[in-house]
Amino acid sequence: LQAIVRLALSVQRQVGSHLNATAFNLALKDGKGAGQPVPHLHLHVVPRTAGDLAVNDEVYGRIDRWSPAGEPNVVPPMVLPPDEARRGGAGG
Repeated sequence: LQAIVRLALSVQRQVGSHLNATAFNLALKDGKGAGQPVPHLHLHVVPRTAGDLAVNDEVYGRIDRWSPAGEPNVVPPMVLPPDEARRGGAGG
C-alpha cells in the first residue's frame, strides 16, 4: 500500500502541474464488490479544481461509473445492516 501511495503522489505532481489541479480524489478499488471495472487492483487519481463540479460529491459517482471499455460500470448495491446492528445492539 505504501508503494501505491508513493506512486499516487508522483502522479499527482506530474498531472497536477499540467492540468492546474489544486486537489485530487483518490479511489482504490480491489474486487468486484468495490465496483472494480477490471480484474486487478487499481487506483483512480482524479485531478480537481475548486468548483469543477456543481456538487462536489458527484466525483464519487463518476469514479464508480468509469470504465476503460467506455461503457458505464455498474457498481453492485451495498447492503448494510442497520446502525444498531453494527454498533452491537441498543446503546452500542
